[in-house]
Amino acid sequence: MPKSSWLNELKISIINKNFKKIEELSKNIPQFKSLDESQKAFALIQEANTLLKDEQQSILFQMKKLKKTKKFLD
Repeated sequence: MPKSSWLNELKISIINKNFKKIEELSKNIPQFKSLDESQKAFALIQEANTLLKDEQQSILFQMKKLKKTKKFLD
């Protein structure tokens, strides 16, 4: 996969919150020869990481909420 295509696919995956595609792309990070491409990739990877952490926090919050509801109903 060309490096610019990889960058574009990662951007689209982040925008769409496509975690499966982000995971797939993270397993196949190409070698970047230019500093500019490396910086773009680094920024996108940081953004993907932030997105994943936010999703994790959201899921943890929902799980706690469900546990409280279950406890209330029992």
